[in-house]
Amino acid sequence: MKKFEWTVFGLVAFTVGAATAAVLAYRAAFARNGVGDPEAWGQFGDYLGGVVNPVVGIVTVVLVVMTLRVTRLEAQAARRQIAQQLEYMERQSLLSDMHKRLEGVMAEWERVMSRPAPRGFQRFWVTKGEPSLSSKTVQEVLEDNELRASLIEDHLKTQYPDSPKGDERFVAFKGDLVELAVELDQYCLKYDEVAGTRHLTFFYRNRLKRSVEMLWLAGVMQATVAKRYEENRMP
Repeated sequence: MKKFEWTVFGLVAFTVGAATAAVLAYRAAFARNGVGDPEAWGQFGDYLGGVVNPVVGIVTVVLVVMTLRVTRLEAQAARRQIAQQLEYMERQSLLSDMHKRLEGVMAEWERVMSRPAPRGFQRFWVTKGEPSLSSKTVQEVLEDNELRASLIEDHLKTQYPDSPKGDERFVAFKGDLVELAVELDQYCLKYDEVAGTRHLTFFYRNRLKRSVEMLWLAGVMQATVAKRYEENRMP
C-alpha cells in the first residue's frame, strides 16, 4: 500500500507541477501585456486547460488502472486468506476427530487391561482343602518382570531375532489387546501425517510401549508395529 500511496502522491504532484509550469510559462511570455481584458483571460483559460487537461486525463487513467490492480490484489489476498482459514479449520477438525479416536482406543485399552487375566496366568493353591485362584489382571501380567525376563530368555535362544519363540497363553490377547495396539498405531501414523509432529502421539505410544514389547516377545504382535513402538522417541 505504501508504494501505491507514494505513486498517487507523485502523480498529483506531477499534475500540480505541470499546471504551475504552464502558468509560469504563460506569465514569462505575456507578462509585459499586463493583466489584460476578459478576452485575454479567456484565452489564458483555454491555454491552461489545453495544457493541464491532457495531463489530468492521463493521470486519472493511470490512477484508475492502479486502483483496479490494487483492488484485484487485495481480493486475491482475501481469497487466499479465506482458503487458508478453511484449510486450517478442516485440519483442526480432522485432528480433533482423530484425537477423539485415540482417546477412545486408549479408554478401551485401559478397560481391557483392568480385566482379570486368562486362567493360564493365574495361580492356583489349596487352603484347608479349598482351591483358590489368584485375581491377577491383564495389566499385572504385562508388567510382570519375571515373565518378561523369561520371555526375553526364550527369545535369545531362538535363531530368528524377528520371530520370538512365543507363549501360547498370550494367544488369548490377539482378539483385543493386539488389535487395539495395531489400531492405535494406525491412528498415530495418520495423526503424525496431518499434524506434522509427534508430540501428541509420542505419549500414546509410550503408554503402550512396554505392553507391546511383551506381546511381541510372546509372539502375538507384528514385528513392524512393535518396532514403531520401540523406536518411539520424544520429538
